[in-house]
Amino acid sequence: MCWIVSTGLIQVFTFVPVEGEVSEFLAPDPFAQAEEHRGGWIRYRYSVEGIPYQGTCPPAYSFGMPRQPFAQHAMDLEAGDSIRVFHDPGDPSVSTLEPRVEATAFMFITFTLPFLLLGWLTFSQPEALRLQDAGGGMMLAGGNISFVTYALLSAVGSFAFGFAALQSSDWKTATLIGALLPSVIIPGTVILLRRWVDRANAEPSDRKLPSDEDSASRAEKAGVKKQVVVWMCVTLFWCGITGLFATDVFIYWVELAQGKNYVQTGGEIIRSKIHVSSSSDGTSYTVLVEYGYKVGDEAYVSDRITFGRMKVGLSRKRANEQIGQFPTGEQVPVFYDPEDPQQAVLIRNVSPMRIWLTVFITPFVLIGGYMIWNTLGLLMGKNTIKLLQDENVRDDIHTTSG
Repeated sequence: MCWIVSTGLIQVFTFVPVEGEVSEFLAPDPFAQAEEHRGGWIRYRYSVEGIPYQGTCPPAYSFGMPRQPFAQHAMDLEAGDSIRVFHDPGDPSVSTLEPRVEATAFMFITFTLPFLLLGWLTFSQPEALRLQDAGGGMMLAGGNISFVTYALLSAVGSFAFGFAALQSSDWKTATLIGALLPSVIIPGTVILLRRWVDRANAEPSDRKLPSDEDSASRAEKAGVKKQVVVWMCVTLFWCGITGLFATDVFIYWVELAQGKNYVQTGGEIIRSKIHVSSSSDGTSYTVLVEYGYKVGDEAYVSDRITFGRMKVGLSRKRANEQIGQFPTGEQVPVFYDPEDPQQAVLIRNVSPMRIWLTVFITPFVLIGGYMIWNTLGLLMGKNTIKLLQDENVRDDIHTTSG
């Protein structure tokens, strides 16, 4: 991933433009069999100092890394159209249509950094991984909140950034945020939280030896702070991951309610197929349908079967049943939003799969709600309020003394 980021930086700062010509344009097609065909491509030719070269966008990368969309793929291009090409002046055969840093590489960097840190601690400081009393009855590795905080913030940060980056074509902004996440935002947050906890263990400003009572009080304050920090990070992690799926479930039920006002019209299935996805977790089947319909004199094309933003994988039996309803060339009823005719669906009844997902995600949402409640309880608890009040008084005394 670091190599991909470095390659992108070299492209941005060193590649030079030249006029080229489109030799083949394949628009993104979710119905294509091959994965690279589903994303589409642009093949082009260009010349540097009279020597002809050819290139393809997007270029091939290893690791199967996801990419943000290339702006050129949204253009209505044909063979023979002029297009701007950027090439490596040291090796003109290396080229691209858009020199940029692959922002999603930072998603992997952010996610893997805690594992690298864990490996370093395992070999260099094994004692840092032993469970110790962190105060207030909390058991943490080495009694330290830093690693737990860093790991949880990195996980939720990488998921959230990756999801957002793949939805955005503004690679410059996404790259900047992606670079700041592992280098400034997450480490800075961990450092600030660690310092906030360490303030409770700080020695008094006067030179008197602390009494046992003072030491116990500081240990109690440090324990309260650690509980607050850990619960905040755990809550953010849980609610961040759960929220991605819960949001789609919520949007589905909202759109389903709005769909009662949708108007029916006639449509025709342009093409349909079942996309098979296999992984170590098993095989899932997704029905892909493209259909056309008219509203007045305007013609529209859509691929939405039902409400919701995420396509849900089905069993083979259920997928075969659904695609049997929408064979290519079939005349079907289409339901569209009268205020925005581009928004249309083929099915506006309640989906059994969505009911199952709602039931499945509900316990996770309830646990997230409990975590939020417990975190707020810690923040608003008497010990925490008293702790913050004591710190404010101490800061006022120091300021007055100064």
